Amino acid sequence: MASLVVAHGLDYAGLVLIGRDAERALVGVLLEAARGSTSGALVIRGEPGVGKSALLEDAREAAADMQVLSACGVESESELRSPGCIS
Repeated sequence: MASLVVAHGLDYAGLVLIGRDAERALVGVLLEAARGSTSGALVIRGEPGVGKSALLEDAREAAADMQVLSACGVESESELRSPGCIS
């Protein structure tokens, strides 16, 4: 069963990532390291519509055996020092 994510009215069910093999491989390396208790970080940024949310959903699916925490920011927070952070 394909997963379904709806964010800001967008549906990522059954998504297909084209031309993202390098990014998916990097996410895979980070997830494998996390499974081995090694921490890491990855920043995903880019212009609207380039596939950031689709890449994140793909990462979430690859981490199905892990606990995944997430936060969602909005454009109005972009000028804040730590938008989307939970304190």
